[in-house]
Formats: sequence, C-alpha cells, structure tokens
Amino acid sequence: MSPQRRTHTLLITNSAFSVLFIKLWLIARFANPIPFWDQWGAEGVLLYPRYLRGELTLADLLSFHNEHRIFWSRLLSLATLLMRGHWSPPFQMVANAILHSAILWLFLLAIGRHLTPGRLTVLCAMTVFLFSVPFGYENTLNGFHSPWYFVVLFAVAAVYLIVMNAALTWSWWVGILALIADHLSAASGAMTLASTIAICLIQIILGTRIGRREWLGLFVQAMILLIAIADLSQHAKAQAIDISEVMLAVINAAAFPLLINSDSLFFINLVINRIAGAVIIYAPLMWLLIYALRKRPSLCSDVWPILALGAWVAGQIIAIAYGRPSNTMHASRYLDIWLLAVPVSLAALLVISRPVVVAAWTAAIIYGLFATVP
Repeated sequence: MSPQRRTHTLLITNSAFSVLFIKLWLIARFANPIPFWDQWGAEGVLLYPRYLRGELTLADLLSFHNEHRIFWSRLLSLATLLMRGHWSPPFQMVANAILHSAILWLFLLAIGRHLTPGRLTVLCAMTVFLFSVPFGYENTLNGFHSPWYFVVLFAVAAVYLIVMNAALTWSWWVGILALIADHLSAASGAMTLASTIAICLIQIILGTRIGRREWLGLFVQAMILLIAIADLSQHAKAQAIDISEVMLAVINAAAFPLLINSDSLFFINLVINRIAGAVIIYAPLMWLLIYALRKRPSLCSDVWPILALGAWVAGQIIAIAYGRPSNTMHASRYLDIWLLAVPVSLAALLVISRPVVVAAWTAAIIYGLFATVP
C-alpha cells in the first residue's frame, strides 16, 4: 500500500470510528430497552414468533411493511436476536450504529479516494462534524430504523460500480445486484435506479460510454426500474397528487441543514429562505455537472460517483416528498439521508475549485447551520 493510500485509509477509518463512538455514547446515555412503535407489530408479532416456531418463510422476509420491503432489516433483526439470545432494542441500536459508521466509511471512500490528503482531511472533518450532531437521533435510538441505513449502503455500492464501469462487465453486474438489494431495503431504494440511469445517459451523450453494450446496460436498468415501480404500486396507497405540496416538501428537504428554524417567518419569506438554502447546498453539484459537460471526464473519474450520489439524494427527496406531507420532511428519520448532500457537494468543490472557494462555501454552511438550528 502506497503512503498516500495508507493516509487515505487512516483518515477515512478514523472518521468512521469518530462517528461510531459518538453514536455509542448517545445510545449508552439515552437508549430505551422497550420496543417502540412499528417494532411491536413488525418484530414482536410477525418476525420473531414465526422464526421461533419454525414457520418463518422467505415470503415473510420479503413481504411488505407498509409500503416498504425491508428484507435486509429483518435479516439484521434476526441476527441480533441470535447473537444476543433475546429481543434487545439497545443491542439493535448498537448494530445499527456500526452499520451506519461502516456506510460512512464506504461513502467517503467512494467520493474522496483520489483527493489529496489535505482535501480529504477537509471532507472527513466536515462529515464527522455533521454526523456528530444527532440530527438522525430517531434512527440511532430506534433499533427498527436500519432500513434507512441499508438504502444508503446499497445505493453507494450501486452508484460507484455502475457509473464507473463499462456496461455488462462483472463489476457492473455486481452494481445491478446492489440496485436490486436497494429496492429490498425501503421503497425509496427504487430511486437509486433513476440516478444511475441519468448519469449513464449523460455519459453516453458525452461519448464517455460508447457502443451497443452501453445502450443495453441502460435498457437493463430501465427495465428493473419499471419492475420496481410496478412492485411498489401494488401496495402503495392511492392518493391525490398536490404538486404545490410536493414542491414545498422538496424545498423543505433540500434546504436541510440550513434554514430549518424559520417558523416565525411569513410563508413567502419562509419559501424564499429555504430556496436560498437549497441553492447554497446544491450549487457545487450543478457547477460540477457543467464541468463534466464541458470537460467530458473519463469513465474512471471521481466526477461521476459524486454527481450520481448528488442525484441520488435529490431522488430520495423527491420520492419521499411524493408520499409525505411537507411538514414532515424534517422528521429525524430522514435527516441522515438529506445530510449526505453537504459532503457530496463539498467533494464536488474539492475536485474542481480552489481552496478559497472551498473555504468560503464551508464557512457559509457552518455559519448557516449555527445561525438557523436552535
């Protein structure tokens, strides 16, 4: 291993462990051993009794929980039951904390592997700072909330393997399996396909991907997306679509973590402020997209996974905004996903911008965070 690779690994690993230790402290301080909310029905009524009676089937593991298929979370719950010997929500919380920290390790590796040690240090420091604040406390302190972590895990793997490898290669096919696995994590996992399709289509248009194999790969992804949507639609609740409500929900989520403490503002001012927050957060990704359209980077460039993960966060926002009221978009269980937009945008700046621009944007994010969050 080269000295630079060793430095990269050490920085990313220390960052993941830092977040893990903070999560473990939070669990030790505030964990409740009593199962909460959906745990009673999903685990206490369905999963554990059927397993202990020897009646649990693959169909049970793949079945819907509300509008979600939570296959991987059910497997993790069974694993914690076997390891602990009894149903222990705090033990599930610890397992989730380890899972989330491992995901952050993979995430930082995906978007920062070619950065210089100095720039990677900035990215890691910002990531640790953001995820040390317990925005996602609901996920940390609820043993049943691992689906939100699995969605991120398989999305990072799928995005990285698909957008940086030629279609129909073995690495690309592993990415396809990760896409399917993401659909079995939570309903919004299907939107990972939308982000990979969008980036692959851009690569084809720019000539980064050439040949019939690439069009076939795009077709395979599109078919899986249609199958996933059809699968979800059979269990989704019918609802009237209020475009204005969906747009407000998108703005509310896209502005996080900026400008969320503005309930005292008039409605128009609130919307304008949150649009401004969203623009600040996502502007680096738009800048990186323009850079990619002009420079046409190679398939192995770090530009592509950064853009794809930015598109993925946006896709998650749209998917959840469609099914949830705008005033619930800052619910703690979603914030671990919304928060990823900040390090992804920072990675975009670190790839294409001068240090002074990086410093100014980072300062704006930190100032906005302290100025608006109580």
